Amino acid sequence: MVRGKRNKGTRRWAFVGFLLLLCGGIIGAAGALVASENRYTDPSTVAGIDISGLTYEEALQHVEDVLEWEKRYVVLHTSEGEFTFSYVELGFEQEVEKTLRSHKPSGWWRSDSVILSLRVDLNEEKLRQSYEQLLASLYREPESAEMSIEAGEVVITNHIIGVTLDYDDFKDAVWSGEMWHEFPTQADVPLRALAPETSREDLLALGLERCIARFTTEFSTANVSRAKNIELATGYIDGHMLAPGEVFSFNEVVGPRTAERGYGLADVFFRHEVRQGIGGGVCQVSTTLYNTTLMANLEIVQRSSHGQTVSYVKIGLDAAVHYSAGQDLRFRNDTGTHLLITGEVDNGRLTFCFYGTAPEDLRVETFSKVVETFPYETEIIEDPELPEGQKEITGGVRGRRVVAEAKVFMNGKEHIRPLSPSYYIPIPKEIRIGTMPVEQPDAEDEEEGGNGEAEEEETIEGVLPWGAQD
Repeated sequence: MVRGKRNKGTRRWAFVGFLLLLCGGIIGAAGALVASENRYTDPSTVAGIDISGLTYEEALQHVEDVLEWEKRYVVLHTSEGEFTFSYVELGFEQEVEKTLRSHKPSGWWRSDSVILSLRVDLNEEKLRQSYEQLLASLYREPESAEMSIEAGEVVITNHIIGVTLDYDDFKDAVWSGEMWHEFPTQADVPLRALAPETSREDLLALGLERCIARFTTEFSTANVSRAKNIELATGYIDGHMLAPGEVFSFNEVVGPRTAERGYGLADVFFRHEVRQGIGGGVCQVSTTLYNTTLMANLEIVQRSSHGQTVSYVKIGLDAAVHYSAGQDLRFRNDTGTHLLITGEVDNGRLTFCFYGTAPEDLRVETFSKVVETFPYETEIIEDPELPEGQKEITGGVRGRRVVAEAKVFMNGKEHIRPLSPSYYIPIPKEIRIGTMPVEQPDAEDEEEGGNGEAEEEETIEGVLPWGAQD
């Protein structure tokens, strides 16, 4: 009986041991199963890179190895050429770990396959640096067309369109967002054109085809101050442009003639006298410009004659100006196109030229004639500073009223154009009679003076009295 009980207990403990071994086997098998299935199932990819059958750690390393991120680049195509930048230079930062972190494979159940896009972060600072580098390489400043006068011909250069790159355009072209399924190697970057301030077409539209009128007067360069005044006033007019219908004012364009602005003393008319005044000679500039205006057949708005006639143009064709008195030369550009005025002073010659549009056969001839004269007054003055017996006569010029006209040939026709009349005041005749007593030399002084006169002649004239030469 005792033996039978002992066998029964032995069998019970053997059964318990079997159960423990069975549980251990099941647990081990489960662990092995987990270890063997903690891999990505087929097919699984990251941005097209296959990670099937790889563990999470293996997939991380594999994707980074395949990417070779530092070696990837993009070729940027622009209208100015091609430019290459690496992913790193553009600020593209791959994030493989962030991409896979939320998609780790599970070992308890068989995982579904994963098709992932690669997450890429953008370093905006690096992208902007690349933008600045590209901008510096392709930026081109626009250049306006220019007009010049060469050998009397109008020359217009071509304008240049500028080029620039907008940052937003650049970013949109190279950056498509954070989730990448493919890796770009090419990108088209649009550029923006920069228009110049003035195009060639703008200048051509001005209608400055040729010199339609030219006039020249001459002056003496020996009078330095007067010559300087002429050159100074001409410089303010040279290059002045008139729009269609615009009125030119000599006083507005040239401005006041003052010493502060560089003008010097020279002869000016003051009633019937000639005096020294600041800006003397400027009226020759206005007169030359007036005659150029007549040659162009433009409308004269305001013009005045001098009080006296001038020597550099025909009588009745002068144009006096006086800034403070409001005496001005004004004319209108009625050609229908723009008008460019050029002025040149060269070795005693003053020339104005009008560039614009006019009939090819335009030709103007001017005529003037005295239609009335006025007597002058005569004044006799005893001059104590003039030796007795001597007489000086000045003035004595009749006043004159002059009419002028222009004969205009244009479009195969001829017509007469009346011009504004001129009135020149009489210049009084002045007779100065000397009243200063003259001492008469004694006879002895005259005898002794023979030698002295010879010596004085040699001293004053600087030559021998008998005219000897080297």
